[in-house]
Amino acid sequence: MKIGSTFGSAVSGLQNARKSLEALTTALVRTGATPAPAPPRPPEPGTRRPLAAPRVVREHLARGFRAETSRLAHDEAHAQYYEALAEALGTPVDPEGLPRRVKALGEEALAFATTPEAPAEPVVATAQGLAQAFNALAERLAQVRHDVDEALAEGVAALNAHIGAMSALNDRIAVMDATDARPRRAQREALLRQINDLMEVGAFERSSGVLALCTPPQKTRPSTLLLDVSPVALSYLPLGDAPVHETWRDGGAGALLAGVIDITAQVQGGRLGALMDLRDRVLPDVQAELDALAARLMGVLNPIHALGVSFPIPTPVVRGSARFVAPHRQRLALLAGDSAVILCGADGRERAKILLSQILGDTARPLADVLGALEDWLHGQGLSAARVSLEDERLVIDLHAPDLTLTWRDDGGVLGINDDGQLHTGWPPHGVDRLSPGLAQLFGLGLLFDAPVTEELMDSTLLPAGWALPLAGTLTFTLATDPDPPPPRNVRLRPQWTLRDIANALNTEDAVAAVVEAVVVREGAGNRLRLRARAPGLLITSPVPKKGKTTVMAVLGVAPSLAGTSARLTLAPVLAADPSRLARSVPEPDPLTGTHALGPGVPPLALRLAAAFSQGLSFDPAGRLGKVQKTLADYAALSLTEAASNARLALERKMDQALLTDLLDLRLHSEGPLDLEGEEAQGRVWEQLYETSAAIRSVTLDLMDILKSAMR
Repeated sequence: MKIGSTFGSAVSGLQNARKSLEALTTALVRTGATPAPAPPRPPEPGTRRPLAAPRVVREHLARGFRAETSRLAHDEAHAQYYEALAEALGTPVDPEGLPRRVKALGEEALAFATTPEAPAEPVVATAQGLAQAFNALAERLAQVRHDVDEALAEGVAALNAHIGAMSALNDRIAVMDATDARPRRAQREALLRQINDLMEVGAFERSSGVLALCTPPQKTRPSTLLLDVSPVALSYLPLGDAPVHETWRDGGAGALLAGVIDITAQVQGGRLGALMDLRDRVLPDVQAELDALAARLMGVLNPIHALGVSFPIPTPVVRGSARFVAPHRQRLALLAGDSAVILCGADGRERAKILLSQILGDTARPLADVLGALEDWLHGQGLSAARVSLEDERLVIDLHAPDLTLTWRDDGGVLGINDDGQLHTGWPPHGVDRLSPGLAQLFGLGLLFDAPVTEELMDSTLLPAGWALPLAGTLTFTLATDPDPPPPRNVRLRPQWTLRDIANALNTEDAVAAVVEAVVVREGAGNRLRLRARAPGLLITSPVPKKGKTTVMAVLGVAPSLAGTSARLTLAPVLAADPSRLARSVPEPDPLTGTHALGPGVPPLALRLAAAFSQGLSFDPAGRLGKVQKTLADYAALSLTEAASNARLALERKMDQALLTDLLDLRLHSEGPLDLEGEEAQGRVWEQLYETSAAIRSVTLDLMDILKSAMR
């Protein structure tokens, strides 16, 4: 009732505001219209007729008109590409859209759970369709970004042509007298408007008659000349086929150069300003939300699916997805609980079992030794051909016994694996130096979805603008190929450093810069520190302070980046090759005998998978969305709704700006005397119109907030 009442109030307020806008618009049009001629009256004694608008007033109006047309071109480009983006993403009610596909997988899992004998193909096919839907959306975003990139290149080419033409007019005007130069000045003014439509510029005329152009002045940087005695050549460095999360970096791809000066950050207004905003802010934010959903989908479903195996279909070969780049140096330790590896026969009953605590004891052993001990145990069970190895740095266990099943069970097991036997609060590039709740997550066993990594990217958590490091600490960088001991690659971070300070420190330390590149990327209302490994097998650690305080790694929250997850999301290769490998049985202990047997589980795995789709999950801030509690489908719908509402708001801004520009154009080209009192009255009407327009936009935003709250 409360939501309905508030919703009704918001709609009523919106309707009233729109009525006020229509009334003001009518009054404004009347004010700007040419009045009917009044009967001539003799001037009052001591008064003079109003003078025609002096040149300085006309120039002021012209500058204002150019600024507003530049803003209109900006809003038109925004509206155009926001519409294209909304069309690419679809709507929450689209039967083939992402929210509906997410729900469909939950429904198939539920149907599979109620009929344990049912074939696994429908569940697997729906999961594969969902992964392909993520890929398709990521591809569409990439296409929109590609279109924006091409439009930027075309816009810069047009800008060069306009500035070159203005330079030629400058040369002619400089040698003409005032009367002969008037037609050329009119041409130059028209060119200046075309330039402002592409990019807002500052203009000033020198005593010689030359009109100089520069980027608009800013508080943090001086203007850059674009045209004076001669034009400055502009060039654009396209991003090409780089992924959507790759944005402009100072002096690099995506930069607009004036000569050799990067003026990308100085671009304001105009079509180019809108395109850069879309390329560097809007599209990466949408991509971040899509990646967050794909990563959450894997993070929720994979651990459930990894609890079991495909019994009664045997599982004689087990393949992991986590990579281990230095198995002879990486040490495995059991920190809590225990984990078991279980060998089951064709009837699903336990034939043999080994606990991880029996292999490790109270020590940390090299991973290669642990795998060797597991292989020796299998040989001791009469499986002389069994092999336990790392292929392409990933675990493979092959029993070479087609009727047997190898499974696992984690009873509170917490495993730690690291580079030097000293556990760090760090992050794992490809599965090193981390804590894992059990064997399945440590080795990446029994995946439902996968997202193979194509490059080693690491991100901090999304930190607010103006964030500063609250403590001092050290980051240490090592490679899997380093000798023992590794060469020192340490960077000391100081309190109150910003993310940009940290990035600069990493990039200016030669030894560190050789193995990692640091950049600060804007996302939503905050920023992330992004680290790109220049060499494979990079490990970052942060020593724990002696007083037991948290580390800088924990404060930054550096972890493998989610960037590009939606584009890489795929069904697990094992399931793609054989859908019957869908997990349906878990090893259950017999309280009387202490042995295990494979059965449907309580509740069945498929039922647990289905339940995951109806649970409210916590999503960390990503893109334009803050921290929310949503189901998987509702998060997808929220992201699409946000894109659609932004498209509508962009269209409204364009319409408001077009109205203002038309009115300014009408006044600029009106003839007759300058009536200061009339101008002041008209200005007041414009002010009222803007206030009403702002009120409408505020009510619209409030209405969207109400809808979002209702969805939550």
